[in-house]
Amino acid sequence: MRDLRAFPTVMRNELTVQGSLERPASLELRLDDASGRNHTVRNLNGTSTLDERMDVSSLAAGFYVLSVSDGKAVQRIKLVKQ
Repeated sequence: MRDLRAFPTVMRNELTVQGSLERPASLELRLDDASGRNHTVRNLNGTSTLDERMDVSSLAAGFYVLSVSDGKAVQRIKLVKQ
């Protein structure tokens, strides 16, 4: 995955995840809290461009990790929920 980014890194109500792939692939987006408990999973099939918006308004304040996996590699981004 190239150019993976998630913003804002200090979240309130919505998280946007963007990036691109060299060729179409299935992706899994996971949002876990600091204790490793999963809160959100999104599966995207056959995509080469990532532009997802996630509602995070119901999450408790704290630290989170967004993981994006294509089945071969995983990229992680640390985030904060206010």
